[in-house]
Formats: sequence, C-alpha cells, structure tokens
Amino acid sequence: FLNEEPMKPTLRTLSALALITLSYNALAKDLYLVSSYDDKPYNELQILDLDTKETSKLADINYGGRLAVTENSIYVTTSSPSTQALSRVTLDGQKYRMVNRIPMTGDIPVVVDKETGQVYTSSITQDTVVEVYPDYTDSPGAPIEGEDFRFIFGDTMEECGIAYCANNTALAIDNANERMYMALGVNQETEVISFPLGEHSTVDRRQELSVEDGIDHYEDWHKIIAMHLDPKDKFLYFANEHGIYRANIKGESRKVEKILSIDESNGFEGVVDMEVDFDAGKLYWVQIGKPEIYSADLSGENVKVEYVTQGGTTFELAFMD
Repeated sequence: FLNEEPMKPTLRTLSALALITLSYNALAKDLYLVSSYDDKPYNELQILDLDTKETSKLADINYGGRLAVTENSIYVTTSSPSTQALSRVTLDGQKYRMVNRIPMTGDIPVVVDKETGQVYTSSITQDTVVEVYPDYTDSPGAPIEGEDFRFIFGDTMEECGIAYCANNTALAIDNANERMYMALGVNQETEVISFPLGEHSTVDRRQELSVEDGIDHYEDWHKIIAMHLDPKDKFLYFANEHGIYRANIKGESRKVEKILSIDESNGFEGVVDMEVDFDAGKLYWVQIGKPEIYSADLSGENVKVEYVTQGGTTFELAFMD
C-alpha cells in the first residue's frame, strides 16, 4: 500500500470540497451589539449568534456604548455627565475596566488599527479625532494631551475659523494602504477624506468622495454615521440616516451608488448604525427607535429582519475586526 499512488480526486469530490469551502467561508460571524431597554437602568452589551438567533449578555454599559471588537478585546466608548472614557471588555465579558479618559462628549465612534492595536476615537461635538493611550493610571481631573491622548484631527488645527465647520462623523481604517478614512459633514457639504494612518490629518490629506461624486446631501441632517472598507475590492460602504451607499475608491471613477433607501413613510426612522460582513457578503443595520436588526446582500437586495430585540431597541453593531 505504501507504494501506491494517491487517489486522484474525482469531479464529484472536487465539487463537494468546493461546496464545503464555500459554506465555511459564508458562515456568519457573531454580531456584537448594544441595546437599550425601557425597564433597565443600563444599556446591555450583547453577542448575537446569527445562525441560532440567540443572544448572550456580556456586560452592562452606562451612558452610551460605541463598539470596536478585536481578537482580544471589546472597546467601548462611554460619555456621562461626569466621565468620558474608553473602556475595554474581555470577549467573555468577565473583565470590564477603563482604558483612559478622553477629551470628548456625546456620540463617540471608535476604531482600532488591527495591525498595531492603536485606538482612535472621534466626536462631532468637539470636532476632534484622537489616538487614545492605553495606560490609564486613575489620575484625577481632565485628560491631558500627550499623557492620555494625541490629536489626529481638530477644528483649530484645520484653520477652520468657526465652530462646527468640519464635523467628523465616522472613521474607517485601510491597513493595506496604511490610511485613515474620515467622514466630514453636518454643517458643511458631506465629504470623505483620507490621510496616512497614525499621522495628523494635515499630512498627505486628500479628498476621496464628495457630493460631486454622488453623496446625497440633505440640508436638514445628512451625516455619515458608519463607514466600512472592503479590504479586497476597495469598495467603501457607508450609511447616513436616509440610506446605505457604496463607492469604488480604487479607481479614477468614484461614483457613489445608493444601494438601499430607508423607508421614512411612518416618520423619521433612519439608520443609526451599520456593519458589514464581507466574508459572508451581507450588510447589517439598525434604525432609530426600532427593535429590528436588518440585513441585505452587498447589492442592497434580499432585505430581511435578522433579529428583533425584545422589549428594547439596538443602536450599535460591531463585528470582530
């Protein structure tokens, strides 16, 4: 038997292997989420198994709960009347501790560089983006620049001249090209810019998308609230309150395509957060004040309800980077 040649795979076995590989690659990831309940004093950090549709509670979150999930940790930003902070939760929810205080209030998006582990947070209210240092020493008082954080973007540094002229509303990281993507808008025409990852926004800054490329501009409210970059095809997927969009940012033609419109016939029910599972080829999003988590193909087709939050609403989604 040792001298026999290995059995050559038949067309049937190759087809079976291909189907197994395809099924494995298309398996849905676990979805991390933050939900709010009318009868509970805290928001809940949960994990949703998209195959079984079962959730498990990981931690109670006070005052907010923007998420970024890595292989080792869940990062959560919180903003209360007394403390604005970046915290870290273990994947099993057993340990929950503050990483550092941050100089921001309001809604505080967070992204993590998966290559270096550097954490970045932003805020519309302060018009800033900072790199947060993970060396909290429980020192009293406000966070100190150079000790607790480093500015990446700020309106005063941008020679803005007036407050709220360049509100940053969402962040995304392109590790392949080592660039940070930032959405600007609210009190100006919406645009997406990029600059070298880890550098200040004035270093090699370039405009990636603008209203001239087809970004919908709304006079009342038009901020981009989530951005995700496909690492393979270099499509940028993003959402505002009125829909979900994508644009090919690797070529000269960067026309924005609106792939899904949000039904506002029953009042304002716009997108409040969006996530993308590029391996499975699916979009996930939640809408203002609604308990449903929706999904669709990357083309915006086959919309369905993936999960319903019982007795509450979900306002933040995250996959493991």
